[in-house]
Amino acid sequence: MSTFLDTKENIDVSEKSDEELLTLSIDHPKYFGMIVDRYQSAFLRKARNIVDSPETAQDTVQDTFVKIYKHASQFQVQEGASFKSWAYRILLNQCFTQYRKTEKKRLHTLVLEPEHYESLPDKKDLFENDLFLRDCVQSVLTRMPKSLARILDLYFLKGYSQKEIAQREQLSLAAVRVRVFRAKRTYRKLSEQYCLQ
Repeated sequence: MSTFLDTKENIDVSEKSDEELLTLSIDHPKYFGMIVDRYQSAFLRKARNIVDSPETAQDTVQDTFVKIYKHASQFQVQEGASFKSWAYRILLNQCFTQYRKTEKKRLHTLVLEPEHYESLPDKKDLFENDLFLRDCVQSVLTRMPKSLARILDLYFLKGYSQKEIAQREQLSLAAVRVRVFRAKRTYRKLSEQYCLQ
């Protein structure tokens, strides 16, 4: 049995306003595709003027449509405020959020001169050093008493505070402090013996 919205003679969606299509799309998502068709190109042009790359613009526009659809029920027609102005405001907010993220990344990125690249260590060497360190740490931890190895793992590798370790291991804070001290001393001795050969 066909519904009211499925019969072409009862509804001509091509003549519907954006506001009407948005309302229809709340219960029938297929109508949101018409809104996307109407605005996608214009949104992409606007986004490309603000964000740094076509791919980022595409992602930003997609996020905008998701937000519009997600908040469709919150849109209310008001005098002087159309769907178009509401949708563009969402798009601009998404673009500026993306722009700020990109700028923050740029501020934390150092651009090196070509001669500086030569002084950087080889990735292969770094990888081999990393493997060596991991093997060394693992080798030392397996040679330590289990209680001390566990304390080191919780404190240094997993980042728990001494208070959190005391609660977790059901020990007094003083006992944890003593174990951390002993574990560090034991680790230092064993690492000199097994890692610095």
